[in-house]
Amino acid sequence: MIDPIAIGQTKEYILKREREIKDGEGKVTKPANPNPTVWIIGALDSMEMNRVDSLSMKVEQIEGRVVISRNAEEVFKKDFTVVRLGLKGFRNFGSLEFKTDKVRLFDCEKDVVHDDVLKAIHPDVIYELSQEIWGSNKVDEELEKN
Repeated sequence: MIDPIAIGQTKEYILKREREIKDGEGKVTKPANPNPTVWIIGALDSMEMNRVDSLSMKVEQIEGRVVISRNAEEVFKKDFTVVRLGLKGFRNFGSLEFKTDKVRLFDCEKDVVHDDVLKAIHPDVIYELSQEIWGSNKVDEELEKN
């Protein structure tokens, strides 16, 4: 049995660098931050995932073959779009207030993270959050076995 995507549900996420510090051998030595930022994230639905994924793809026909390539700049924009759709809030992120906007995206009206909030999040954090949000839609190995 495969479980459906948990649309509308959220989970709390703490960045890897704020969860633990590792020594030179990769062993966890202590928690990295006793008061980390907590990111509240939700999964994208299947249609959002496909539309977001298509943003970074270029499909062309070359010598009768279909060739799909990815543009690095577009992949970076994809990460921002994933976070824009999947970030639902945060705690302990300085004095910044979480805000959203209603925008028309993919032929639907969506509540998305306000640009002022996105601009304040470091690109490395955007990348990690994007990977976690995107991964929330994946079937894990245990479910895949069943």
